[in-house]
Amino acid sequence: METNVVQVWKSSKFNIERCESTATDSIIFRFIGPFTARDMYTSVSPSTFHCLFDLLPENLRYSSHIIDLSGVPYMDSMGLGMIVTHFVGCKNRGIQLTITGVGPRVHELFKIAHVDSLLPHAHPA
Repeated sequence: METNVVQVWKSSKFNIERCESTATDSIIFRFIGPFTARDMYTSVSPSTFHCLFDLLPENLRYSSHIIDLSGVPYMDSMGLGMIVTHFVGCKNRGIQLTITGVGPRVHELFKIAHVDSLLPHAHPA
């Protein structure tokens, strides 16, 4: 008899903190919790997410964007797609994007999707 094992995650709700630093001319997006479609859209409305993360005029005045993933235990392809989309948008506008706090599971997703060499990030220890 074959059984399927379903992994259930018990973790914090997804949240994004947005901080501006005029000293470093950067905007920091700190992601907390699982960065998946289900978790993201049950915690943050799509319009709120896009207002925080998209390249709106108030985000364009900073020469650097930092995405801090140290609070993200895992992400799915939708989360990865949103990061890649933001990376491309930043690159097209001359904004430097750096990703920090990449854990082993998220880094493995970067490798599987072949974006680990594309996205500027520190490899996990």
